[in-house]
Amino acid sequence: MKFLLNKQLYNYFKFDEIYFAAPYYLLLIPVIIILYYFFYVRKKNLMEGAIVYSNIKLFEGAKPTLRVWLKKNIVFLRLLIIIVLIIALARPQAGRKEIEITSYGIDIILAIDTSMSMTALDMDLKNKKTRVDITKEVIKEFIKKREGDRIGMVVFGQYAYTQCPLTTDYQIYDLIIENIKPGMAGPATNISMAIISSLNRLKSKMSKTQIIILLTDGKQTVDDIPISQAVSLAKTLGIKIYTIGIGRLELAPALIPHPQTGQLIYQQINSEFDFETLKYIAAETGGKFYKAEYKNELKNVYDDINKLEKTKVKVKKYMNYTELFIYFLYIAFALIIFEFLLNKTIFSSLP
Repeated sequence: MKFLLNKQLYNYFKFDEIYFAAPYYLLLIPVIIILYYFFYVRKKNLMEGAIVYSNIKLFEGAKPTLRVWLKKNIVFLRLLIIIVLIIALARPQAGRKEIEITSYGIDIILAIDTSMSMTALDMDLKNKKTRVDITKEVIKEFIKKREGDRIGMVVFGQYAYTQCPLTTDYQIYDLIIENIKPGMAGPATNISMAIISSLNRLKSKMSKTQIIILLTDGKQTVDDIPISQAVSLAKTLGIKIYTIGIGRLELAPALIPHPQTGQLIYQQINSEFDFETLKYIAAETGGKFYKAEYKNELKNVYDDINKLEKTKVKVKKYMNYTELFIYFLYIAFALIIFEFLLNKTIFSSLP
């Protein structure tokens, strides 16, 4: 029989769970407290009421010395010793979870457009957040909802490169996503190179299902590899591509670096969307096309993909326990030594 404590109490110690292997001993604690009340507190009150004292008004303002206070409350120390010993009897144990994933879920590559048009503020004018800022917030939420999937990230503009290889260690994404900046892969948009780079990260077939979620706010502006060629390769490899077009078809304020000083300045830009190409990419690879003009719409898009792409993952969980009762014995022993020293020093009296 085991009793689970609130996890927040032991997060500091970096344990996953704390149990009592013999929790029934904890029932002795309220019994001890009740006995203490009836045989000490209640008895003491009855005795004080039965004794007639002389007038001691002259001593009402006098404060008891430390020696007097300690001797008067020594019973609390003994009560604490008994409670600590009872906790030790209950055998507290700290467990650390070890998870072994025997089969992966889905391989997901998040392809994120970081061209300079992603500095547009049209998705959240009130808080002056760029399209990149909104994308980063939504992606963080999406990653937290996945379990057992290997997730990688490719950023693209004029060029495309891997921001993070496929991994199940989602904690590293907090730092990785924060480092995404507009223009980091060049100012233009190269969708075909984004697809090729994403496919390169999906070479290993550890998972049966492999998908790319490609997010962009523009159209192909670099003429090197035709998009049809990249899509054909994805079809051959059996990799689905979900495409997301974000932003609005109108002039929008954006934070564009000044050509001479490099300082960010507000400037109106007109996004050049090519939704037909995005629809073509999704349809040809068995994916789906989405359009999102605002943050809540983008969040709904990733939620929908999250529901569509689910798979069962075989996960084995182990728990390694560490006995903690010895530490409570140390505390009880220290308190007993403390009381012994008090009796031999400040509580000692001449015969």
